[in-house]
Parts: sequence; structure tokens; C-alpha cells
Amino acid sequence: MKEVKLKKKLFGAFIEIILYDFSKKEADTILKKTYKEALRLEKIFNIYDTSSELSILNKSKKKKVSPELLFVLKKALTLCKLTNGKYDVSQGEEFLARKKGLKISQKKCSYKDIKITKDVVTINNSEAKIDLGSIAKGYITDKIKEFLIKQGAKSGIINSRGDIALFGNSTTNVKIRHPRNPKKVIGSINLRNTSVATSGDYTQYNKSFENSHIINQNKFISVTVIAKTLIEADLYATVFMICSDSLRKEILKNKKGLKFLGIKSDLTIIKV
Repeated sequence: MKEVKLKKKLFGAFIEIILYDFSKKEADTILKKTYKEALRLEKIFNIYDTSSELSILNKSKKKKVSPELLFVLKKALTLCKLTNGKYDVSQGEEFLARKKGLKISQKKCSYKDIKITKDVVTINNSEAKIDLGSIAKGYITDKIKEFLIKQGAKSGIINSRGDIALFGNSTTNVKIRHPRNPKKVIGSINLRNTSVATSGDYTQYNKSFENSHIINQNKFISVTVIAKTLIEADLYATVFMICSDSLRKEILKNKKGLKFLGIKSDLTIIKV
């Protein structure tokens, strides 16, 4: 059967889903249900939506949270601890200020101010604001993939604002954008039944690359990670932008499923 596509607004841009296993009528019905589920999940994590579950938690500072938010927050906090706070999801205020090009004031808060007791999250610092943008997109995309498979999909491609998850026999060639020249491609990767995410200082910045949305950026200006799930590809693409070389090597050694491509400021490419 021919491929059937759905392209809808999500993640502040678009999500595109391609299916191959159904007639157009069947696929349209499944994709309609899938998009509804995607909107439900986005509503949990959207820091820009004042009525989202995450925004309500940030305002109230204490809340019983959904299983989805609990899972993602726990995974993020594990990496906060592993990086000794270089990756820190409590810095939502600074992240938003960077995105808006506002003056950045140093916040006296850290991931250690976030406490979890069963399914209740407490934020013990008035300056802390949880931002899960570095991980939520990957998680939501993985859940969309699971939803499609439960609906009977055997293979497909999900493009979530440039981060991609494939399942079944679907294949695609992903081009890696040159981090300093948007008209050029610096490399490409053939993918099948896997996920890929890229983090770079060129995607969101204010006037100069030095003022990007990435807090504590280290030696790389672009990092691409391939993993079994998009939540891991998404998360580690961010972590590898900011962590030390020794920690990156340790993570890659211990997590055999990860593949890494990093581009430094002099455009040197490092592959693992």
C-alpha cells in the first residue's frame, strides 16, 4: 500500500507521521486518534501553557502528578545527578529568558530542590522552575509510536520537529545540517528501526550562537545521537552538549545502544 501522511501542529512547530500498512481511510482514522493522544501528552509538559500540568506544578510548588510526568521527571533527575548539575531541569526561568532574549539573572536553585515522594512532587525553592523540553518531545514521540503499534501499525516514521523515530521496516536517510551554514549538509545517516535526535546552538539563539538556549554548553556546537528510543536520543543529545569528555565517554561505554556524532566549533567531527 502507498504511504499515508499526517502533518499537524505540535511542539511549537509540526509533527509528521508516515504509515504504510493501511488504506488511506484506515490510516486517516488511526492518525486522527494518534494526534488526539499527542495533544493530550503535550498538554502535560508544555511550559508555555499556563494550564499544563507542568505549569501548575511550577506555580503551586507541590502537586500529585500523572504517571507520565513522574516518569519523565525521574529520568531527567537521574541525568541531573549524573552530570553534577550541568544538566539541570530546575533552570526553567533561565531557559525562558534565553529564548526570549531577556537579561539572564543567576538563579539560586538546582535540581536538588526537586523532591519526589511516591507520586507527589515538591519544589523547595521559589526560584526553581522545572523545564522538561530536553526530554519531553522524545518521550511523547515514543508514546505516539507505541500508540500506533497498538493500533496495528507494522512500520512507520515519526518526524517530531527534526527528531525522528522509525519502527518496523521503514528506512530513511537523515541529513545532518551544517551548524554554521543552513544551506549545507555536513553528513547523513541511514536509519532503520531506531531513533535520532540532534541538539545544536544554532537552532534557538539570540543574536549570536553564544546566546543559545543551551545552558552550560561545552565544546560541541552540534550533537547527534542515535538510540533505540527517542527519549534517550533526545536527552543524551542535550547532555553531550554540556558534559565533560570523560563523562561522555563513560556514558557511551556503559550504554552500548547509543551512537554519537559531535561537531566542534572548528567543525571537527567526532563519531562513536
